[in-house]
Amino acid sequence: MLFRSLVRDHCRFLREQFVRQAASYEREVTLNRPGGGRIDMLMRVHVVWRQGRPVRLRGAAVDITERRLVEAQLVAARTQLSQQVDDLHRLHELGTQLLTTTTLAEQLRMVLEVLAHFHGARRGVVSLLDRESGALRLATSIGFDAHALALAARLPGGVCLQTCREGARVVIDDTASDARFDNCRTFFESQGIRAVHGTPLISANGEVLGALTVHLDEARAPTERECTLADICARKIAVFVEQAHTSDELRLTRGRFETVLEASGAPFVILKPVRGADDRITDFLWVYLNRAAAHTLGRAPERLLGQRLLDPLHAHWADSAAFQHFVRTVETAHTVDRKSTRLNSSHTD
Repeated sequence: MLFRSLVRDHCRFLREQFVRQAASYEREVTLNRPGGGRIDMLMRVHVVWRQGRPVRLRGAAVDITERRLVEAQLVAARTQLSQQVDDLHRLHELGTQLLTTTTLAEQLRMVLEVLAHFHGARRGVVSLLDRESGALRLATSIGFDAHALALAARLPGGVCLQTCREGARVVIDDTASDARFDNCRTFFESQGIRAVHGTPLISANGEVLGALTVHLDEARAPTERECTLADICARKIAVFVEQAHTSDELRLTRGRFETVLEASGAPFVILKPVRGADDRITDFLWVYLNRAAAHTLGRAPERLLGQRLLDPLHAHWADSAAFQHFVRTVETAHTVDRKSTRLNSSHTD
């Protein structure tokens, strides 16, 4: 049957060559195997003509199925490599842009937009868990209007919440048939969402910080490439969220610390060393002083903060035992009891 198909196809094409009176021709054909599958053939034929009529044919048919397969694999490999280069370039651009972005909301949105681009999607959401209440809150989104976000907030359980609960990837291949999210189906239909890809945000110590979701217009599962890129973007977001948490904790701790110091009757200051060209300490900057210290020095805190120690005070401090005590404390990184140094009462620290 395969041979007959080849001969039939060959004769049909040969008649076309006779009309053109071609001396030779070459063509590739794909035929169906009787038992299933396909075979690719290369036909090369030379036609001998006499007085406008073909009198002899010489040719051969070669099985090129394996060659076609290798060629297809090479094309796929080149396409994949090109895609990877594009992805790396986009991630590099993202990293550069994030370096100049200071607010967490901007950082999250930039990462979300890049991941949506990787998926060919136009909508996405980043949700974060509140560390005290455990409630899930919207951090940023793209592609959703205020009404859609309000509807999503009232859903009893969605992909973001489920992703946080499981601490693992949650995928809806088809929102029209996934029974796990029947309570969200009306919302998905109203927004034209056919698939959702959710990735958890995991901290360095394994804590779930939130979820990153991408919403697709067509029903399909994420590709291996999309899953890998989602993990990369989720790690970037987790880093920024952890940094924000750390900054908040530092501000809170510092606030409490300063509150205690301000209520204290003991003078307290923080000085930052200033070094000269030879790396020797030549002065100090006032970084912090409480009310008691300001009262002792007879200066308002705002007049001293950021100023050099030797500017507002007497120049003889540069040669005083107190100043040298400060220098020695910094250079040796050794804590010394204040009682071990005699300080003038008008310059206590």
